[in-house]
Amino acid sequence: MIHKMIGGIDGIYIFIDNLLVNDFSVDNFNPKTISKNVEIFVHIFQIKNQDKIQEMVPLKFQQFGHYLFGDMSDENSLVFPDSMADNIKERVHFFRNLTVRLASKFPKVTIKFHHVTRANESSVSSGYNDKSKAVFDMLEKDTFTPLTLEHDIIGNNTLYSLAEKTIPKSGSLIFNNMVDCKN
Repeated sequence: MIHKMIGGIDGIYIFIDNLLVNDFSVDNFNPKTISKNVEIFVHIFQIKNQDKIQEMVPLKFQQFGHYLFGDMSDENSLVFPDSMADNIKERVHFFRNLTVRLASKFPKVTIKFHHVTRANESSVSSGYNDKSKAVFDMLEKDTFTPLTLEHDIIGNNTLYSLAEKTIPKSGSLIFNNMVDCKN
């Protein structure tokens, strides 16, 4: 589900009360099924396949923030770049409409920006940290609703750790809807 786009976002996942959203049709979404103080958690990924932490990544998150939090008064005026993947556009529209539909439920919104890199997490420069702090402070001030913004770096140490994880063998797994892998 990783898609390349200019603007810097490679993937976006939305959870409502810890359930991953798979249907992004706002028309199919019934806000009456959601309780007050609903939790919406959005994970946004920027993936860099380099051995150096790129200081431009926080600026990519800043650019993308406009699409998530920009002027909500006219959803039809939102113009995406042609280079943006269709599934990213779909999720942004869903998120924007979801927050409007759930306003009376006082949603607790958390958006976590993940910078994934082959570099080691410990090689973060002070310039990167300064840019990140400035960008995320500005994004929090410019949002349409109270929310929590988080940012992390997933570097080679974490990626190696994830690679060592094993999948429990309690049932069959289906890959690509074609290969059935039994226990």
